[in-house]
Amino acid sequence: MRRYSAILFDLDNTLFDYDTASANALGNALMSEGLTGDFSAIYSDYHSINMALWEQLEADEIDLDTLQIRRFEQLGELYHWRGINWAGMSDRYLDYLSREAVLYADTRSTLATLFQEYRLGVLTNGIEPVQRERMARSGLETYFSAFVISSVHGIAKPDPRIFRIALETMDVPARETLYVGDSISSDMAGAAAAGIDFCWINPHRQSPPSGAFFRYEIGQLRELTAILISENRK
Repeated sequence: MRRYSAILFDLDNTLFDYDTASANALGNALMSEGLTGDFSAIYSDYHSINMALWEQLEADEIDLDTLQIRRFEQLGELYHWRGINWAGMSDRYLDYLSREAVLYADTRSTLATLFQEYRLGVLTNGIEPVQRERMARSGLETYFSAFVISSVHGIAKPDPRIFRIALETMDVPARETLYVGDSISSDMAGAAAAGIDFCWINPHRQSPPSGAFFRYEIGQLRELTAILISENRK
């Protein structure tokens, strides 16, 4: 008997290769300001700053508008860049990012297979115009019955209310839904709070933290298909 009727996905670092897209966008934004250097090292520092700020957002300590500018302000302070309009830098970065619909190699084929058997949806904490443009460029829209962006509703993962909004949009109960994502702090915690089973994408095979609660763990998205086929045979 089939365990699930619906599968809900995170977007970045789940279906989309966000790290590649973000690095490309950052490099273009820096070059537009005439800033040069070791882009690999700069992106590593940016990524650390960005992730820390997203954790603050998830904890409701800052808002999205603040995050978008502060991450560049902090990067500029670290590299002693002066005379930069950080709001303008943020806008240019987001414009470049919106053009970066970089999919993992197995994203399209996995969705095409699952689409035959399950209702599919997306729940993302990303920035609305960026996520909508990237989704449109990806050509994946046809697979999803729901595309829920938390900033539209003013509620960010891991708040279980945004998961419930996604369930209502898809018209499926929590007990029949599997959420697939890479983040422990927002995806895993939010799914658990909403009563939704969680599949953790863990490509680097990190050790799970104490108290982690996931039903499945995969390294690549395509592994999900085999797991669900096995479940359906039970």
